[in-house]
Amino acid sequence: MKARFLSLPGALQAQILRRTAACAVSMLLFALALIVYGDLWLCLSFAAFAAVFAAMTALLLRRCLSGQYVAVSGVCLSVERTGLRRRVKSLTVSAPPHTVKCLPRGKLSGIAVGDTVTLYVAASAPVYERGGCLNLDGCMAIEFTKGCSNGELDE
Repeated sequence: MKARFLSLPGALQAQILRRTAACAVSMLLFALALIVYGDLWLCLSFAAFAAVFAAMTALLLRRCLSGQYVAVSGVCLSVERTGLRRRVKSLTVSAPPHTVKCLPRGKLSGIAVGDTVTLYVAASAPVYERGGCLNLDGCMAIEFTKGCSNGELDE
């Protein structure tokens, strides 16, 4: 199991470890709230958070270990940001022979036009076509290399 986990791409490993850490922190807060406060409702909320994080981790781990994901690699063509907080709203990647537009969930910083991007998408994720571009609503993980558009690092 450990060898299969270590054979996964780094971005997927990091995502699984983040979810596992969130589950562990929720369980720790559950135990702490039970010992210190003894409040049943507070303890149940932390237990519910831990259960949700554990289920999310198990589903992602199962999907990754069974190979039910697709890696889409290409060059970043555009990064659309929100107005006020400047968070990434959408990411357009040229992955020949297609152009893929992804709406990433969560925080994604440091990505720029010309970077090499790898999107890890569930094999069963719906893909919609609009205006000659394939649209994805989120992905499992995103990995990018700064300034690496032709396989050579810019210095």
